[in-house]
Amino acid sequence: MACWAVVAPLLEAPVAARPDPARWRARLAVEAGAGGAGDGQGQVVTVFPATLELGVQVWRYLSVTAAAEGILSTTPVDGCGVVRAPHAALGTVGLRGDLWNGKSSPWPTPFLEVHGGVGGQRAGGPSDASCPRLAPFGTGGVKVGVDAWLGRVAVTVAFSYDYLPVAAPISFHLGANIVLF
Repeated sequence: MACWAVVAPLLEAPVAARPDPARWRARLAVEAGAGGAGDGQGQVVTVFPATLELGVQVWRYLSVTAAAEGILSTTPVDGCGVVRAPHAALGTVGLRGDLWNGKSSPWPTPFLEVHGGVGGQRAGGPSDASCPRLAPFGTGGVKVGVDAWLGRVAVTVAFSYDYLPVAAPISFHLGANIVLF
């Protein structure tokens, strides 16, 4: 009886909840999209971004991202006296916050990402006297969207803004996230 008096409170004690394991610790995203921008001269420029991104979780809902993005344009602009399409290439590093990243989390997961990096753009600005073929610049941007997780793969729908010297786009993205581990 005395033994039961010692054991009974231990059996009734609340068990500490285990933390929800992460849905992903590393992921690969492939996205394509379409968007538009103004060229500073009143003309609307159509752009088509394509992104390859690697994300690694650093703490619960926060991850570090590294991305390569190519932006193609079908609309030529007049930059430094030469009319050409403002195609661009970007390399960025960023921070991404997922609202949920647990195995028991709901399947739609909103996220917000901020990033910065370097890029090159084919069309120079109007004050660029030398008119280089690929002018380097610093870039930054933001992306907001939702991942719809279907097991180890997610369908991604997002909107983004990226700084470009000519025709900085607001774009719609559609893509997929794949869990690496």
